[in-house]
Amino acid sequence: MASLKERLRRAREIAGARADAPRPEPRAHNDRNMPEGFERAAPGLLRRETFFALELPEAWNLEPFLPAADLASIGEPRAVEGGRLRFFDLETTGLSGGAGTIAFLAAVGRVVEGGVSVRQWLIEDWPGEPALLAELARDLDEEAVLVSYNGRSFDVPLARGRFVMNRLRWPERPHADILHACRRLWRRTLGSCSLQALESAVLGAERAADIPGAEIPEVFIAFARTGRDERMDLVARHNARDVASLALLALEAARVHAEPFRRVDVDPASLGAWLSRRDPALARSVLETGFGRGDERAGLALAALCRREGDEAARDAVLAGLEPTPFTLVERAKRAEHALGDPSAALELAEAALPLERRQAARAALERRIARLRRKIRAPA
Repeated sequence: MASLKERLRRAREIAGARADAPRPEPRAHNDRNMPEGFERAAPGLLRRETFFALELPEAWNLEPFLPAADLASIGEPRAVEGGRLRFFDLETTGLSGGAGTIAFLAAVGRVVEGGVSVRQWLIEDWPGEPALLAELARDLDEEAVLVSYNGRSFDVPLARGRFVMNRLRWPERPHADILHACRRLWRRTLGSCSLQALESAVLGAERAADIPGAEIPEVFIAFARTGRDERMDLVARHNARDVASLALLALEAARVHAEPFRRVDVDPASLGAWLSRRDPALARSVLETGFGRGDERAGLALAALCRREGDEAARDAVLAGLEPTPFTLVERAKRAEHALGDPSAALELAEAALPLERRQAARAALERRIARLRRKIRAPA
């Protein structure tokens, strides 16, 4: 085996050979294949504006999408002017973040007369990143309210980190991330809640030509290296279409939260639970409808709402109509013993729950309850 000294000598020889090797000249700007519709905005930075004809309102209800701090900062979240919204999406060199991941394409959509105008910024190579970030900061002006799909977990943390790396300040703005509200509405009923899946299932739109998100980073790397990758057209169209779909999906999700019976493909249990702290009467109607259709989770949420409202009789009826489970049976046993004064009925319910319970600690608690109830009514062991 070669000694450490010999390996270091060999490494220096290889490094010297590589240093002496001829290097390709940097590709000139005019030697690049510019994606369709883009124009040069600055050295290394391209810009494009695309208009999507959409029917959008003048005022938006963002209450379902905003965290408490942003709700307070906006003031009236149910009547946000459409002109303040900035529909935001990034395409990046990696899908898992990390210090080496950058945003090479940024899109910001604005509500304008007749639809949404999407402005995109595309860098030609890594040195163009500071110019892209500076333009992005200008687009997110002081009145802006950011709207994204999973941007709170991915796009904004990544952008904030890149701003710091480039000695810039990320413009902190109220942020409506619609992903979690869409999961509330459609995860149980439709399964996948990716933007493209909901674009198809909820908006009824299909993309004729598209590129899988997993392939996008490699397209940019090829584009930056050669300046001639036709797939960048697909990436740019994918990014702009994501922003247009984001606007439509945000509008539809907001409408469903305001009009819960608008669609039949939503999850009544999750929607009713969200509504229960804002409009209990409407929440109860939603949960009763879901329970009437056989949705057990809606029934459990309805029982919880009845309890908060002090309507124990209605809660009893709901629990009795649910599939027997350890939870529903024990809840009914508690009610029978303490409110109705019927320990015999409570014992019967507790004994029915015991063979259904699989958790050791819960079984032990049930056995203690049964023993106590038997003593209470002097039943034989």
